Amino acid sequence: MKPILFNKNEQQFDTYGLGEIDVTTGNVTRERNGLYTFYAEYPANGPLASVLEKEMKIKADAGLRTKNQTFEVSRIVKDSSGVLKIYGSHIKHKLEYMAVRHGINLSGTASVALAIWANNLIGDYRFSTWSDIDTTGSTTFTADKMTNAHLALGGVEGSILDVWGGEYEFDNLTVRLHKQLGRRAPTVLEYGRNIISAESDESIEESYTSVYPFATYTPDSQGSDSTPAPVTVTIPGDYVDSKYISMYANRRIKVVDFSSEFKEKEIPTPDKLRTMAVKFMEHNKIGAPKINTKIEYVDLASTLDYQDNKIIEELEFCDIVPVYYPSIGITEDDAKVTKIVYDFVNERNESVEFGIIGESIRSAMTGGLSGRMDSLENRQKAIESGLPDYLLNASGNKVWYQKPAEGVEHKVGDLWFEKNGQYDRMYVWNGEVWEKRIDTEDVDKVKKDIDEKLKQSTESIQQAKDKASEALAKAGAIIDSQELLDKINASVDHNVRLGTASQIFKSQTKNISDLSDKHLKNRRSIADLKTATTDYQRTNDENLVRIGQQLDNTVSKAEMKQTADGIRETILELQTNGSGGPNMIRNSRADDGLQYWETQSVNFQSHVFYFNGQKRMFALTGVSWMKSPRFLLKKNTAYMLNFFGFNSGNTKSLRVYIRKRKKGETQDYTSEELLFNPTTIPFLSHVEAVKKSFKFNTGDFDEGYVYIFNGGPNNGADKWSGVFLTEFDLYEGTTDRKWQPAPEDGAEWLNGKITTLDRTLDGIRATVTEAKSYIDADGQRRQEINQLIRDETAKGINTVLSTVEQSGYAKRTEIQSITETQRLYDRIIGTTEDGIKQNIARMTLTDSLFQTEVSKIVNQELTSSNYVANPFTMSDYVRKYFGKGDSSTVSLVSSGLSAFGKLEFHANSRLTSNDAVWLPLNRIPESVKDLSFSIVVEGIDKCNISVAIGTENASSSISYKRQGDTIYGTWTGISYYYKGSDGVYLKISFSGLNGESVFLKKPIVVEGREPKFDFEVNKRMEVDQAVRSVQTQLAGSWAIKNLNSAGDIISGINLGADGRNRITGKLTHITNETLMDRASIKSAAIESITADQITTGTLNASRINVINLNAKSITSGTFRGLEYEGGIIRGNNGNTIINLNTNVTTYNGTARIEFKSAYNNLVYSSGGTHAFLAPTKRGGTSYAAWAFGVGTSSSLDPNAGFTGIKVFNDPGAREVVLVGNVRFVKDTFTRDAPAKSLVDILSQIQYNFVKVREWFSRNSLGSPGLYDIEL
Repeated sequence: MKPILFNKNEQQFDTYGLGEIDVTTGNVTRERNGLYTFYAEYPANGPLASVLEKEMKIKADAGLRTKNQTFEVSRIVKDSSGVLKIYGSHIKHKLEYMAVRHGINLSGTASVALAIWANNLIGDYRFSTWSDIDTTGSTTFTADKMTNAHLALGGVEGSILDVWGGEYEFDNLTVRLHKQLGRRAPTVLEYGRNIISAESDESIEESYTSVYPFATYTPDSQGSDSTPAPVTVTIPGDYVDSKYISMYANRRIKVVDFSSEFKEKEIPTPDKLRTMAVKFMEHNKIGAPKINTKIEYVDLASTLDYQDNKIIEELEFCDIVPVYYPSIGITEDDAKVTKIVYDFVNERNESVEFGIIGESIRSAMTGGLSGRMDSLENRQKAIESGLPDYLLNASGNKVWYQKPAEGVEHKVGDLWFEKNGQYDRMYVWNGEVWEKRIDTEDVDKVKKDIDEKLKQSTESIQQAKDKASEALAKAGAIIDSQELLDKINASVDHNVRLGTASQIFKSQTKNISDLSDKHLKNRRSIADLKTATTDYQRTNDENLVRIGQQLDNTVSKAEMKQTADGIRETILELQTNGSGGPNMIRNSRADDGLQYWETQSVNFQSHVFYFNGQKRMFALTGVSWMKSPRFLLKKNTAYMLNFFGFNSGNTKSLRVYIRKRKKGETQDYTSEELLFNPTTIPFLSHVEAVKKSFKFNTGDFDEGYVYIFNGGPNNGADKWSGVFLTEFDLYEGTTDRKWQPAPEDGAEWLNGKITTLDRTLDGIRATVTEAKSYIDADGQRRQEINQLIRDETAKGINTVLSTVEQSGYAKRTEIQSITETQRLYDRIIGTTEDGIKQNIARMTLTDSLFQTEVSKIVNQELTSSNYVANPFTMSDYVRKYFGKGDSSTVSLVSSGLSAFGKLEFHANSRLTSNDAVWLPLNRIPESVKDLSFSIVVEGIDKCNISVAIGTENASSSISYKRQGDTIYGTWTGISYYYKGSDGVYLKISFSGLNGESVFLKKPIVVEGREPKFDFEVNKRMEVDQAVRSVQTQLAGSWAIKNLNSAGDIISGINLGADGRNRITGKLTHITNETLMDRASIKSAAIESITADQITTGTLNASRINVINLNAKSITSGTFRGLEYEGGIIRGNNGNTIINLNTNVTTYNGTARIEFKSAYNNLVYSSGGTHAFLAPTKRGGTSYAAWAFGVGTSSSLDPNAGFTGIKVFNDPGAREVVLVGNVRFVKDTFTRDAPAKSLVDILSQIQYNFVKVREWFSRNSLGSPGLYDIEL
């Protein structure tokens, strides 16, 4: 997301604030339990540059799964480069400028400690807390140590992190302390795969190798009035070494006071002290060096190759991931991300750092005896007074138990429980309002409502998107008939330009005026419908986000297919994400009849015991059996089998088996386990459907099926007996649950809905075709009107024009006259010029410009206002007759377009209630709850009329009222059985009609409980104004552009007059073979290139990252800004070789320069000896040293076979060591001048002093002491 700027004092971030910041560069850096910073670069002349100030708030993403975080601007750098550099810190850093009350005692779990911390903050912000660490500890906040509230969380001795451990997560104003933050990521960072560069930093600073333990106590006074002196206890040997001691040259000893670990009367002993010290070192990893690894890598999750598996490649903060870079010694299976830099502009990770072994030391020994006693005494009181207005659940959402406070920022998914007398209500924050989800006053009703909303949200969004595809395809057909354009212009122009139109129409007849009023009314209706569409779409998007967490609402057909797949996956997850595994049995509720089942004497039928007869069940009658489809099983695993059912009272027996076999066996089954064999009649129930549940273990078997046997009647073979079963649910686990379909059944259900919607779209086109064939029979004038209807349907406004048409169409000559008089070439279909945002299509034509503009037609389908499929002619009626032999005759009588069609129903003999006319209805959406109808029946007094709505297999009667020749009524609580499919009819029967006729006219079926009497045809409207497509043609140029509501170009093609063309868009897909002559590509991400030849003069780039490059030869003049990774660089004549893997540069095969960290060397080898200059370090230390000389060892050992100089400069050893026979040359001018050996010089000095002492001795002058100075 783009970062969004807010004012300094903003508290609620549910708007776009001051606007999005179009930064050129931006990243967020997070450190484990540490810094959390923001950095961005913004043009100095940007629209928000003048308002940017310190302390302003910015909303930005901080990671692939860490979204919408709040940052505060702390620094703005302006320089001559024309770029503003914006620095900020996470809102959690406000804790550094807040305090915590002194002397507060914390005791209990980490969750309790954090709650007490939050309740004792001093400052302007209030933080929520949560933790899953259930270990107990205690500490006391003191002002001298916890100088700010952030240090109280971690960073000093006695802080919450110091005592309880863990890893912090900061989510805006919520602080969470996890046992382990992050997942074990299913990816790997590896050289040659995705690593660009790596750096390993090993440090022993602040590391210790040993612990010096002690404890102090005060002995009893033994009856004396004086207080005994404190006694300090240590251990023999003074210290205890850690297991890492061998890694260090010298001991590093830490003194630890264990006094507080002993009880009040307990006397410390050396053995106890030693045990505590050992545990302390193990717990705190004393001696372990800190190893930090920095990795820059290619975030494969953001590449096209990994889009299908991007979640696998995603790496987030504190994730654990393997890292392999063997050439520098990095081979770690459990590297933990301790620092991450996230690029929120490109939505990818820039770099990550890993801390593998060492941890900062935290003291587990804090607080004295008095502190523990005070904590125990005040624990209950502190907890009671510290209870917040809300709690946080494991998902990080707030759970309120009283009305949420005003002005608090909520998060989607927050819960609010409200007490309503003896009942409870649950609300969920959907991003705008608190939406009621559960009211225990009617649990069953709530369950049905939730299921219904789930179906509505998933199906309606799919229908809207599929409809959008259809309408956009239609919108591509621009009207090409000038005569038709004149008609459209004449019929709607007076509503666009009211002032001009009133003068033009002043001389027209009253019919034209009425036409104008009617048309304006319909246009306002469309505007209202557009508003409703927008509101509905917004609500629907939120439903989808709430259900599926993510759904990309795009209009591109290719992307729309992906969106449909996403919905399907969400449904499957909802179906299978309950207790236990997925249902293993296909068609487990007889929704598809007996498909997948093997049966004998089994059918499927409905019964009032199950959904009041609205759903079918498996019916086993007489002696019968049924076998479920075979399914796979896990060996030695517990499973559950549930089903609903009932049986007649005289059923002889009922047995349920699990029949199993092993993989590879060909028998039908090799093991049979009896799950149900009751002996008491009835076995299930004979008054209601009841649920049965059974547990079993699969043992050593791999597959199986369910077998049910009905033993037939108990009181004679000629008697009827039956067992009704449904909702079979077989799944892994031992916990009971509600029925759910097999995943495969769920996928087929969704596919069926999509297919059904396609048929609905075909039905719309069929209706248009039938209207055309009917009009053709009556003459050319109606053909022209039909053409108008057809083309405007493609433009999405067919309803408006058909309404005008049926209000009485103006004469052609009058319209033509208006068109010729007006000559308005700027045609706008709309209400007013100011209302251009509501326009559907626009065309401009001048002598130098031709431009057409079409808005995106649909984001949602508006349901038919009249559900009767063809109410005008009723030509699609279906006659059903169930009399005794005489047939009734039904004929169609129509007077054409100027009058409504009539359906004549004539009876040659007396009819019964089974004789009916069935009028087909368009598909009823799942969201419809009530329908109302009205129909005119001429001859209503000749018979008794009954009305029903239903299918071929079922019907529901509707009571009606009468007003003149019109009957009307309402059908409430429509069953789902009649929704979402074809084959639903309005059934009207005529009992008692004999030798006479009745005539049906104007059938209307509408949604809701208010019948309509003003006849209208079936119509579908599609409107939306989110995107406009504009085509412009100038003299010598042509352009197509898709614009959003702000006028920004989303995509476009521009063919220029000078031969320069441009294609603009986020993604352009060119398939198959493409030839480009002299192409210039400024920036490209190319998955693969096959080229016979690539020739370049200068390749100039700041960085070229090539993971794998296989090239026989690369010839070029100059490489600039090149980052090169490879093995060997060799000169043309072979004199110079640079080995990048071993860090060695060799000259003429003999001289070489090596760089190997502590063993870097400048070397020349000849005659078995090696002259080298080696920057190194003193053995066993980290101090740098120099070795310069000639050695005989190929390993360049300066301590054996070496002649030269060694230089040391570390504490206690600042020296220069000369190795070898040192000689001095005084004459610097003469070639091969004689040299004097230092050994000879010192030997002569030694000889002189010896002779002096001998002379003194011979002359009895004493014998002076003499130091031996010989080498």
